[in-house]
Amino acid sequence: MRYGRLVFVSVVTVTLILAGCTMLDLFGKSPTQLAKDLLDIVFTASATELVYVEPDDSEMSDYASSVVYWFRQFLKFGGTATPTKIEVTNVVEYTNYKFYQVSGAPDFVEKVYMINIALTYSATKVATEIPMITIKNVQNKAYFFTVYLDNEQPTLYPSPTFLPH
Repeated sequence: MRYGRLVFVSVVTVTLILAGCTMLDLFGKSPTQLAKDLLDIVFTASATELVYVEPDDSEMSDYASSVVYWFRQFLKFGGTATPTKIEVTNVVEYTNYKFYQVSGAPDFVEKVYMINIALTYSATKVATEIPMITIKNVQNKAYFFTVYLDNEQPTLYPSPTFLPH
């Protein structure tokens, strides 16, 4: 009995160590890793890789492209300079935030996070926060926003608080 428990604990320990060493994805990606993956492609990915559009809602793709354009302009320091470095400093789950309306999430949104990032422009470093969402039944992938039709109106979620709701 004692040896059985010892073998079990040893196997679990070795498995966890190997999973960490080989980057084996046993439990899915952490929110921090999802944020880093997303920010790695922020200037090169298509709009639908950064903004979630429900698969059967292709008419929202143009709206998603507009969202990504303005989002990239925001990260480019008002369109004047592309950051030379983007670092994720923290990722936290949020239910309420002062700059983004996060209540009233669409049914398909699983969680909302805020990514704290440091953007470096030449010699200037700027800190900001941006939203990140995960989608139900979509594993190891995150998005900055989603666009969808709500009462036949294109809707952005999470939406900046300065936009009408």
